[in-house]
Amino acid sequence: MGLTLVQEIVEAHGGSIQLDSAPGRGTIMRLLLPVDGESPFARPLD
Repeated sequence: MGLTLVQEIVEAHGGSIQLDSAPGRGTIMRLLLPVDGESPFARPLD
């Protein structure tokens, strides 16, 4: 139920979730959310 709730919140904000899992390598979860153009984080990373 917890991951379902996270997915609903992320999608409600226009984002998505990416999962990458492989035996012996573990799992990577990426939460992708849009950035507002007014946000200080909207600038490219150096």
